[in-house]
Amino acid sequence: MSVKTSILAFATAAALAPVAHTCPVTGQKFFIKRMTIGEKENYYKKISESEEGMGNAMSLTMIAVDEKGKPIFDGSDIPSLANLPSEIFESAFKKFSEAGKPETVEAAEKNSEPRT
Repeated sequence: MSVKTSILAFATAAALAPVAHTCPVTGQKFFIKRMTIGEKENYYKKISESEEGMGNAMSLTMIAVDEKGKPIFDGSDIPSLANLPSEIFESAFKKFSEAGKPETVEAAEKNSEPRT
């Protein structure tokens, strides 16, 4: 299998399944969206265009989802989300940033194809 074919084959629903997350403040479990390259570009654009002081709240509306990937929050929730403790956003954003990354170099090496 070529590198191109291998990379393009990765674009599957399973590869983009939401990642479970437990809020450290409330103990509630929800999921974090894994995004395609195009979705991530749109994400950064929306954050950069958000009203001052609302970027992190906007982010939560885009990354916090249910187990099927449906957003939990919408734009009408942004003012309320902006008033939450920062730990809620920080933990969710950390999970979002790490979603899909191997946990260790050893795990990445173990799961990679042998070099020839």
